[in-house]
Amino acid sequence: SGGILQAVEYLNEKGTGHKTILIFSDLKEDLEEGYVREFDLELSGFDVIALNVTKLRSDNIDPREYMDRLEYWQSRIEEGGGSWRVINDMDRLERVLGE
Repeated sequence: SGGILQAVEYLNEKGTGHKTILIFSDLKEDLEEGYVREFDLELSGFDVIALNVTKLRSDNIDPREYMDRLEYWQSRIEEGGGSWRVINDMDRLERVLGE
C-alpha cells in the first residue's frame, strides 16, 4: 500500500493524462508490529495492474491464500475508485497498455 500511495502522489504531481500503476509483487504485506496500512486509497481515474503476481510457498499448500490476496487488493483498489486487473502473460501487457 505504501508503494501505491507513492505512485498516486507521483502521478498526480506530474499531471499525467493517463494514470497506470504497475505492481510487481506477491501482494503480501509483511509489516512490523505498529505499522499501519489500513487507510483509504484515492484512486479515481487510476488503472492498477498487478503483473505476474508471485505465488508464495504457502500458496501451494493452500491456494485460497493466493486468491484471498488477489480479492483483498481488488477490493481496496476498486473501493478507492480505481480499476484493477491481474496480468500473468507479460506478452499481453503491451496490448493492455496500448488500450
